[in-house]
Amino acid sequence: MSGLEGKVALITGGATGIGRATALLFAREGACVLIGDINEEGASETVEAVRAAGGDAAFRRCDVSGEEEIAALVAAAGEEYGRLDVVFGNAGLLRTRPLEDLSTKEFELHLRINLTANFLLTKYAAPVMRRHEGGSIIFMASAGGLRGTRGSVAYNASKGGLVNMTRSLADELAPHNIRVNCVCPGWVDTPFNRPFWEHAGAGAEEEVLRGVPLRRQCTPEEVAPAVVFLAGEGASYITGEALVIDGGMLAT
Repeated sequence: MSGLEGKVALITGGATGIGRATALLFAREGACVLIGDINEEGASETVEAVRAAGGDAAFRRCDVSGEEEIAALVAAAGEEYGRLDVVFGNAGLLRTRPLEDLSTKEFELHLRINLTANFLLTKYAAPVMRRHEGGSIIFMASAGGLRGTRGSVAYNASKGGLVNMTRSLADELAPHNIRVNCVCPGWVDTPFNRPFWEHAGAGAEEEVLRGVPLRRQCTPEEVAPAVVFLAGEGASYITGEALVIDGGMLAT
């Protein structure tokens, strides 16, 4: 087992895709799960799926673009479960635009959702974790934070910042026994990537996957175990790491 029995895990963006797959796996490992999302219907379905499998889950609506809502979500973990052991900052934004069509507002929105929200999540969660002997924080970064792709300058900039913020927070929070890591998936087969494929046009997926040695996209169920691993006892000496899950794309 991962050592997550009786632990409390908070997930932003847990309504669908990687967030839902991770919530289900956390619950199977014995953790209680609190989901924050703006997708109330999807989040409710995730909660129902966790409970149907015998797990414990709750939902609180949270728009991560608002600091007060993030603070309230973290507070809800204490109110609902009395502690907080794992945070998975998974909520994100991807919109693809050519540089000349990318507005300052949209660029800054990517920073707000993908980077600043995770800074705030950590700021409010760390004091709660310190009261219960530490914990684990995992961010959803991206292979796009380690390389560039045309049309994704806002997204890639925000994820690149998140990778380095992970390293800084890992150093700062280590004395409190709080580990901070991020995962960097490549192409994952979820609707989240639809803006990229629409921007890239017909035949883009086949062309892109030629650059992936495993020649296919990842599934959410292949990312979730990496998150759970980083949260658990098996990763007790891992912090500041950007774990790449990309089918070998960055290796070529």
